[in-house]
Parts: sequence; structure tokens; C-alpha cells
Amino acid sequence: MANLRGLIPSDKELTPEEEQKIGDMQNEIDAIWSHVGNYEIDPDAWKQMPLFMENISEEDVAKNESCAAISSVVYEEMPAEEVALGRKEHGNECLKRAMDPAQVNKDNMARAAVHCFTEGLTAAKAVDAAVDKTLVAQLYTNRSMAHFIMKNYGHALQDAQRGVLVDPSYPKSYYHGAKAADKVRKFDIAVRLLQQGHKNVKDEKALADLKTMENTIRASMEALIKKEKQDRLKTRVDAAETSNILRAITSKGVKVSVRSEVGSEQMSQLEQHKPYFGKSDDVLYIPILFMYDEFSLTDFMRDVSTELCLAESLDEMMPFPWDTEKRYVKLDDVVAVYKLDDGVAMPEYHVVDLGYPLIEVMRGPNYQMPRLLPVFHIISKHSDKYIDEWKIRGQLEKLGVL
Repeated sequence: MANLRGLIPSDKELTPEEEQKIGDMQNEIDAIWSHVGNYEIDPDAWKQMPLFMENISEEDVAKNESCAAISSVVYEEMPAEEVALGRKEHGNECLKRAMDPAQVNKDNMARAAVHCFTEGLTAAKAVDAAVDKTLVAQLYTNRSMAHFIMKNYGHALQDAQRGVLVDPSYPKSYYHGAKAADKVRKFDIAVRLLQQGHKNVKDEKALADLKTMENTIRASMEALIKKEKQDRLKTRVDAAETSNILRAITSKGVKVSVRSEVGSEQMSQLEQHKPYFGKSDDVLYIPILFMYDEFSLTDFMRDVSTELCLAESLDEMMPFPWDTEKRYVKLDDVVAVYKLDDGVAMPEYHVVDLGYPLIEVMRGPNYQMPRLLPVFHIISKHSDKYIDEWKIRGQLEKLGVL
């Protein structure tokens, strides 16, 4: 058993307060060692658990999402409308916190609000005829707002529409329903809701708000229609332009493959840079994607004249020495390869003569331009792994590279 007094030097004089404090601590230690005291579970501890708390303070709501969402379980003795009203007020408090710009846990508070409004609706449905219809519409609409904060726009739209059905005179159901419909681009539903609201709502200010919302919705709808028309026109123009370029390229003796050599995401970023012919010289200019397979790196050049040889582009692209291992020290160390892949047979790799003009490389009997984006793989003549894997050693020996 621990003895605190034994830890104090014998020549140390203690004040009465220190003596008392050490004595109290020693008694606590003695009690623990001798199992003195009551170690039974507190039978009332459950009352402090959020699930069973009948009263939840604002501090509880702020600190604990579960507390914010838990409701009183003593419904049996309370009128249904009083329960529904209480849950609405509690949910409104959570909703207010969720809408606070400084609130960092918006989703948590909105989720708590949804829980409260759902409980209120459950209580109201139990005795449907006895509960004020506007209160039910408010519960649905406020739950719609909470769903909107969590970006559950479909649920938000459904709840707002339920509010309209319950009480057609309640203006906020139309407003928040249209707002949610706008987010999911259901403009026709939004406009119908607002027009229905114009017929059923009497309050002048609410009618003005609905009219403003309708103008906003119609502006969004017109903007979307305009954008879709522009996109369709651009697609047709791009298709016609691509078709013209394709015919012009093939007329030069270059074969084009419909298969892309890169992924769709990378292709979508690069395919805006397409081959074209110079207006004054009728020279074909192309974009080129260089892939450094040993390093999982890429380089991209655009507007490359096909009258130039690949060596000139590489000399501009690769500052020598290029790597720390000194295997790319000069242009003579570089090997350029293009790949043929039809998606069925094993890919074939063909070595490019760096001194040939690009147009002559692309007119070769084997070359196919992959989806208007030429791709060349760059390795070192010392890269035995790729030379053997791609089966190009014989080609390199024939060109005198090895």
C-alpha cells in the first residue's frame, strides 16, 4: 500500500494545510486499496444519457448532435399538437444554428433539425384531424430547408410539395420547393409551384417574394437553354472541323486511328489542341505528347511543324544532361518509339528515325496517328528493360543506335 508520508523528507516541515491535504489523499488511496466505498452502478445514471433526457438545454444542443436530435419520450400525457409545436420550436433552433455563417457543423445541426421536425410530424399524424394544418405545413417546409442545407435537394423538394398539399395557403412551401427544384434543374416543377402559389397565397409580401423567385427560376432556365444550344452548335462545328482536318491529313498519306493512346480524362484536356494546316504554307502542324515511361512523366508540345524532324523537338524539350543517372547525356542517347495498339493483338512498338521529318515518319507504312494526338515514347538506348519488353533491339541495331 502506498504511503505518501514516506515520500516526504524527514527534515521537511509542513503547514497545517499541507498536512490536511496529504492526509486526505492518503485516505483516498487507503480506501481504494482496501476496496472501501460504494462501487455499485448508479441506478439514476441513465437519466443523464441523451437518449433518455427529458429536457435538453441550448448548451446540450450546441455541444452534442445527439442531444440536439433527441426528443422527450413522455408523449403519452401531452396533446399531439403541443408535442408537434414543441418539436418544431426545437427543430427551428437547430435550423437557426445550421444557417449561422459561423457554424462549422452545419450538417450536424441540419440533421438534428430533420430529426425534430420528423418527430413533430409523427406526433401530428397520430391525430391528424386535431392538429392545425399550417403547423404541419411548417414542419414539412422547415424539414425541407434542413434537407436543403445538407444538399439533399430531392428530399427538400418532396417535403416542400407535401407542405403545399397540406396547406395550400402557406407561402414558404412554394418558395422553398421552387428553390430545391432549381437546384435539381426541374424548372418546370419550380414554375408550376410558383404559379400555384400565386393563386393560393394572399399575403402581398409573400406574393412579391414568389414573383422574384419565379423571375430567378426563369432566368436560370433561359440560361440553361441558351448554353445547351451553344453546346450543340459547338459540337456540330467541332465535328465538322475534325472531319475536315481528318480528310486533309489522310489526303497527305497519313493514316489515323480512332483509338486514343491516353486515358479519357487526359484526352479531354489535350484534344482541344488539334492538328491544323498553316494558311500560308499549307504545312501540317500537330500537337505531340511525349511520354517518359521510365519516369512516369509526360511533356506536351503544340503547333509542331511536321516539316521538322523529331530530333529538333526533343533537343528543345530535353535540356541535356537530362537525368541524374547520366543515361540521357546527349541527343544520341535518346530513343523515340511510337506504339500501335488495336485493342486485340499485342501492342507493337516502332523506333523512329530522329533525323526524318515528322511528316515522313507519319507517312510510314506502319504509323497510325492515335485520334489526332501523336504520342511518342522516349527512353534511353541504355534502357534494356524497355528495349527487350518492347522487342525493338533489332530495329535499333538496324538504325545503328546500338
